[in-house]
Amino acid sequence: MRSNILCLETSAAKCSVALTYAHDQIIYKEAAVSYSHVSQITLLIKECIEEANIKFEELDAVAISGGPGSYTGLRVGASTAKGICFAKDIPLIALDTLQVIGHTLIAHEANHGKSLYISIIDARRDEVYLAGYDKELDQVLDTQAFILSGDSFKSESDHYGQIIIGGDATAKAADIISSNRIIYRHIIPNASHMAELALKAFSEQVFEQLSSYTPSYLKSPNITVSKKQFFRNN
Repeated sequence: MRSNILCLETSAAKCSVALTYAHDQIIYKEAAVSYSHVSQITLLIKECIEEANIKFEELDAVAISGGPGSYTGLRVGASTAKGICFAKDIPLIALDTLQVIGHTLIAHEANHGKSLYISIIDARRDEVYLAGYDKELDQVLDTQAFILSGDSFKSESDHYGQIIIGGDATAKAADIISSNRIIYRHIIPNASHMAELALKAFSEQVFEQLSSYTPSYLKSPNITVSKKQFFRNN
């Protein structure tokens, strides 16, 4: 029996929602405007529920992108998901955003033999969040905030036939890294990419503690204070 799992992707610039339901169906909705998570996420959820012709009471779990990614977006996703889970008494599933990208990347590039699959998410300036996986999705490079340079991943190139990089920071990486042994795939995280891993987590009952769960931010938010506010307080 197919589980009804609501997937919320809020780590990227555009929030998206996917719903897995009976007969291996997936309904997907995406915000038309970037950084509209607060105003759009509940509308997207409502559209998915209505199109699937199910009730909120029929949801089995809610899965969220657990980060890293947009600080504000991750908070919106977590608070929305926790609210639904508390109200309907259903479990929360948190998926590593980099792992979801890696899973998507491997699915599209599995014919490359012994390759290193690196997921990258854009951060500030020349920095990215990254993690590396083998073709079985076993993590071989630690999750980290990483500053790109011209010789990035040179040592990894000696151990793998090919390095395949995917995520929303591939254009930035391609401009900085000097290597002809790297393949780039521009993959924007979206909720439909989460479905398979969410179903696996649900079947294995890998759930989060609702009362204490927080997303994986990796770094504190980049918060600036306006000059007017600064001088008023000093």
